[in-house]
Amino acid sequence: MKIKYNHEIISGIVFALISSFLWFSIPTQVKTMEKTAITAQTLPKIAIGGMFVFAVCLLLEGIFMKEKEELTVTKESFHSAAFKKELRSVLYCLFLVAYCFMVKPFGFVISTAVSYTHLRAHETSQDL
Repeated sequence: MKIKYNHEIISGIVFALISSFLWFSIPTQVKTMEKTAITAQTLPKIAIGGMFVFAVCLLLEGIFMKEKEELTVTKESFHSAAFKKELRSVLYCLFLVAYCFMVKPFGFVISTAVSYTHLRAHETSQDL
């Protein structure tokens, strides 16, 4: 199977969606009673706004400037070293997401100890 894709378009869309979600979640996550121009929400809004601007720049670069790459997917590609490296990265991210969900029910100390143990075992393992 052949897939044509562009890294910049995919990254631009993903980060634009993430920054949009974060932008709209700021008022519920960072509550402030201040009425001045600069509040506790100012720095997160600047950072997330910058993230959105650069995501749109990536998206535009992918649309207008970069050629699409062609990827051929076969059964052998799932056993390659590059695929295993990507899979390790995805598992690492899933461990971090699991940690985020463990903090509330189990508390910071227990969640950190369990996550640290699993992440260290994941980093030191040679096989997948």
